[in-house]
Amino acid sequence: MPEEKLPDTPETEPARAGARVHSAEIFCVACDRLTSHRILHVDRTGHRPNAPMRGVARCRACGLVHPFSSAPPASVQVAEIISEGPASTRRMIQLPEARRLQVGSGVPESDVPVIIHKIENRLGRPVPEARSEEIGTLWVTRDLGAVVPVSIVEGRRTRPARLVVPRETILVVGERIRVEETEIVIAGLRARARSWRKPGDAFPAGEVIRLYGRRNVMPPAGRSDWRSDREIPSSRASTDSRPDRTRSSPGVRRTRSPPRGANAEGGATVHSS
Repeated sequence: MPEEKLPDTPETEPARAGARVHSAEIFCVACDRLTSHRILHVDRTGHRPNAPMRGVARCRACGLVHPFSSAPPASVQVAEIISEGPASTRRMIQLPEARRLQVGSGVPESDVPVIIHKIENRLGRPVPEARSEEIGTLWVTRDLGAVVPVSIVEGRRTRPARLVVPRETILVVGERIRVEETEIVIAGLRARARSWRKPGDAFPAGEVIRLYGRRNVMPPAGRSDWRSDREIPSSRASTDSRPDRTRSSPGVRRTRSPPRGANAEGGATVHSS
């Protein structure tokens, strides 16, 4: 009867009580590498959850039959402080042993997306990176995505804004985008230590340092937003730059000086001392 071919089961996958494991990737001393093995026997005597799985397997590459032992990966407990503005939340999380973390990266094992801002070792000293067994406390904030500063040009005025999008969002020069209830056209962006203004230049939001946009929709760009209502003056006098003058008013009196005399030749007047 031909041997039944069954799908392989990774060695690192913990075995459940009562579950049948047919094959796995196990280190073979004859082949000196990880190879596919057929599980011949599993010792379930005194089996406990998360306990090593022991048994006998046969290498499918060389045919060697040998005992094996598979233990689940070890883990360590690390304190995680999530900063949320004025308040902070402290909790304990489990990290795989030898997991290397660094400032600015995330924590794959965290149930909420976070960004590491500070790492303290077991002595309470800040370090830029460390292995999980060396970490005492992780200071993190929730990862809300990429926060891109935006400069919106509105006529003679440029006002600041913020764009919060997932880090993998592609920002393209020349395309329209909505920023804080305002639709703008991306005129340029700053990324990788230089400015990009050619239509079609594109970068993920996580790499963009600043975005420049122009507003070209109604209300028209200018110093202030468009207003459809007009202010009615309270009096007619307030609409003029100066008050009206009545017919009987003499106006402004000016003092006139007598004309200078002229000599016979028509030249300038000669004054005698």
